[in-house]
Amino acid sequence: MKNVIGSRYYHKDYVNTIINGKKILVKFDAYSDLMEPKFGPGYLPYSNKLKLLLNQNKTWIAYKNKWFRLIYKDGESTYLLKPIVEYVKAKKAEEGYGGNQPAKFVTKEKYYI
Repeated sequence: MKNVIGSRYYHKDYVNTIINGKKILVKFDAYSDLMEPKFGPGYLPYSNKLKLLLNQNKTWIAYKNKWFRLIYKDGESTYLLKPIVEYVKAKKAEEGYGGNQPAKFVTKEKYYI
């Protein structure tokens, strides 16, 4: 995975949040759909009650074993962003005229209401 172009993470760097009264650093691994703390073992568990306020301005929620960024909520409607990173395998040139394509991570965004 060292020669892969792009990143599996939605956040470039770790960002601040508070869980159970403790400040921690996390970043979202959009390839594996896991919220990864900087220190400590494992990943943050999915829980429909878990909401994270990242960098004091972006709310992330765990819902049905997936992480979503809360965009907006009004009355009965909730608007969510689901960042997804897909792995695209390296390709060799088919005819010799084009160059080889390195493996890469490609970020996509889906929106839900």
